[in-house]
Amino acid sequence: MNDAADIDLFDYREVLGDSGLAPARAWVGAARRANPRRWTEKYLMERLLKAAGDSVDGLVEVHAADLALNGGVVIATASGGATRRAHTGASTSRQTACRSAFGIGTTNPRAHGLGRGRNAEVLYKKTEVFKWLEQQKIHAGHAAKALHAGARSDTIQEMTTHPFQDVTHAPEIEPLLDRLGTVFRRFDDQDSGCISYGLLASGQRWFVKTASTPEAVASLHRAISVHRAVAHSAIVPLMHSFTTAVSPVLVYPWMGGEVLYHPTRSRRGGRAAPGSPMARFRAQPLAQVNAALESLISAHLAVEDAGYVAVDLYDGCMLYDFDQQRMRLCDLDEYRPGPFTLEADRLPGSRRYMAPEEFARGSLIDIRTTVFNLGRALRLLLDAGDEETQWRGTPAQLTVITKATAVEPDKRLPTVSALADAWHAAGNPRTS
Repeated sequence: MNDAADIDLFDYREVLGDSGLAPARAWVGAARRANPRRWTEKYLMERLLKAAGDSVDGLVEVHAADLALNGGVVIATASGGATRRAHTGASTSRQTACRSAFGIGTTNPRAHGLGRGRNAEVLYKKTEVFKWLEQQKIHAGHAAKALHAGARSDTIQEMTTHPFQDVTHAPEIEPLLDRLGTVFRRFDDQDSGCISYGLLASGQRWFVKTASTPEAVASLHRAISVHRAVAHSAIVPLMHSFTTAVSPVLVYPWMGGEVLYHPTRSRRGGRAAPGSPMARFRAQPLAQVNAALESLISAHLAVEDAGYVAVDLYDGCMLYDFDQQRMRLCDLDEYRPGPFTLEADRLPGSRRYMAPEEFARGSLIDIRTTVFNLGRALRLLLDAGDEETQWRGTPAQLTVITKATAVEPDKRLPTVSALADAWHAAGNPRTS
């Protein structure tokens, strides 16, 4: 368990105690079996948070002490500032927070922090865990704002065993799927160049995504990076990835619901057709629509916190469960670390959602571009039709959207966090 490229569980003994190491060891083993090619400490933190009732403060404190240099550690705050805390070891409150996650006492007289970063790779990974924990702390504050609209506050996905956990490579995908279960859907007409499958295996349904073109291969590699950096309850989680002779393969849980728009190579249009997913979504009571928009914004707070920007965000990424009245996001394959300079004539995406700079080679793509994309999503989803003449929201909401979608990036709301604050400050939305 003390692989230097992963984590050293004995680093945790001083905080968790010997009895606390047993469940920690079991959880790390489960994570390694589920995905042996990826490091597991973030998964351990997820389980600790679940056991402690999603209270993140204690674990942030421990990792802050863990990363201290020259007697202190700089901790980024939700407002973008920083504070410095002395490295005096894990305090009683930190020790209590972590040990209580296992239901054990706090009588350990030596209060050392978790791990000491024996080499640069371990230190790097512990830093990533710390950044992720801070991200969860920030999300918790925004989730509290969203509760009045019915948004979900569970920001940490529970990991699940799956039939691919021992698969790292397969020569071909379809023989593997036939061996593991039953393919009940095949999506082979996608304009993205991806071929996907609905698989029933181990008593559960899975969405398995592959690529058939070089562009789609690059897109799936990007998707793996996105999911390593970004986690949110409104984003369908990547459970596993492996390779075939021609493509990466991404495994997701199959989620209920319908994408609001599903273009294919042979069929486009139809958003406004009666009975289409988009038309049915727009006919939902406003309270439900606003709850879905809260999920959309909250998920992009996680994107922003991870240092990523949206690319190709449109209604084809929006999976709405009409029975559960819940919005999730999928197919965020084009999202990228930002800011970056556009080195092509345009970015992929739907013109209805795209910012002007996404069509200009050499332009800067940054979080203000994401703000524009979100503003367009809010405008289109709160309208009763496709012509943007049947606005269902409030005048205050429309003012926020106008600020988010200014042509000049400098005139927009500067961050997703600023957009979220302005959206919540716009007042109580109408309910009919």
